[in-house]
Amino acid sequence: MKKPSLYFFAMWDAYKEAIGETPLHSFLPFVFAAFFDTIGVIYSSRLIILGILFGPVFLPMLFMFPGVLIGLLIRSKLKHS
Repeated sequence: MKKPSLYFFAMWDAYKEAIGETPLHSFLPFVFAAFFDTIGVIYSSRLIILGILFGPVFLPMLFMFPGVLIGLLIRSKLKHS
């Protein structure tokens, strides 16, 4: 079974190590992507979008993009407050 949170933790860890000093709240896009990806895995066998059942491979990928965007949005709001 796919472990999205483990993959996104590995990506965040690589990102953190690559840029040196970690910017404040830089983990948020990865956390929200992992959360939405997990929700996509949970509903992948039942959710039909526009008459298409995407399944456990493609639905989590589709759910990941809004998660990243929401994480970036929250990070930018926290950064400017």
